[in-house]
Amino acid sequence: MALSINQYTNKVNKMIAALPAEVERVNNGLALSVIPLIVNRLIDLGVDGKNKKLGTYSPGYKKYREFNNLPTNFVTLSFTGETLADIGVLESVVDGSSVVTTIGSTGKTTKGKVNTKQILDYLGKNYGTNILSLNEEEEILLAKSYELELQKIIDKFLD
Repeated sequence: MALSINQYTNKVNKMIAALPAEVERVNNGLALSVIPLIVNRLIDLGVDGKNKKLGTYSPGYKKYREFNNLPTNFVTLSFTGETLADIGVLESVVDGSSVVTTIGSTGKTTKGKVNTKQILDYLGKNYGTNILSLNEEEEILLAKSYELELQKIIDKFLD
């Protein structure tokens, strides 16, 4: 059955009203879904979001890693389950037509005398970058996922 112009307009208006909350929900989910990609890049390739090497190991630490059969070609960042589980949405700002979601360590988990936020801050400071930033390939994958999610929102309201 075909919709009248008024019926279609009502559906579009409902979608527009719901869009900020829907997009915020999508942003939050997708922001957290890229963490495994970032972690794999840091561990497997030892590069940051700009594909720059994280650095090299000092001679002493390199010998320690070789002795323990650990990779030494490039710096790899490993994360414990506690550190990864502590990464979450820190802020989600809806401002007009944009939604910005910020992820990072919530600092709720303590390991010894430091919390996981302090650990991630230390790693970021040591390697001169936000280690949770995306590289170009990850941004493309995220954009494709985002497009699919937006289409689902459109379909939900306009079908």
